[in-house]
Amino acid sequence: MNNNYYFYKPSLIGEHQIFNAALAIVALLACNKLSFSKNSIINGIENTRWPGRLEKITNGNIKNMIHKSSEIWLDGAHNVDAVKILKKWIDSYMASNKKKSVILICGFLKNKDALSMLNHFKEGIRNIIFVPIFDNNNNFLSTDLLKIGKSYNIRSSYSNSLLDALKNIHDIKESVIIIFGSLYLIGEAYKINKS
Repeated sequence: MNNNYYFYKPSLIGEHQIFNAALAIVALLACNKLSFSKNSIINGIENTRWPGRLEKITNGNIKNMIHKSSEIWLDGAHNVDAVKILKKWIDSYMASNKKKSVILICGFLKNKDALSMLNHFKEGIRNIIFVPIFDNNNNFLSTDLLKIGKSYNIRSSYSNSLLDALKNIHDIKESVIIIFGSLYLIGEAYKINKS
C-alpha cells in the first residue's frame, strides 16, 4: 500500500536540506520499531536549527561591524562537497537578491583540499579574504592561499585575523559576506559575535 505524505519545507536553508529532510523522513517511516506521529516529524523539520550552516547573523558584534546595508552569513563548509553546495546556494541567492557583491572570508586546515574548494569560486565573487584559524598551527598559510587565489584569477587578500578582516570591510556596502572554510573559524566567529 502506498501512502503519500506532505510536509512543509525544512527550516534549514538550502535546497540540499529538502533532500536531507526527505531522506530522514523515509528512514523514520521505514523503521517499524519506532513510535512517532506525523506531527512530531513536522515539528522536527520546522524547528531544526544547525548553527554555522548557512546561518545568517542578524545581531551581535559581527553584525554591528559590517555596513548596515550588508549582511553576513556563517557556513562551516570545509570540504569540496560542502563548498559545491555553498556555491550553488550563493548563485541562487544572488540571482534573487538586490545585494551587488559577494565577499568571502575563509581559512582552511592543512588537511583540506583548498585548491579544489577555491576552484568553485572563480566566478561570481567580488573578493576573498584569507585568514588564519586562531589558535591552530595546522592551518594553511595565507601566502599559500593567496597563490591559489592568484592562480584562479580571484581577487584575494589576507588579514592577520578574522577580527581584522571584519574591521577592514566595515565600509563596504550592499554585500553578502560569508565566513566559511572551517568549523574552527565558525567557532571563532561566534566568540567575536558574543564578546
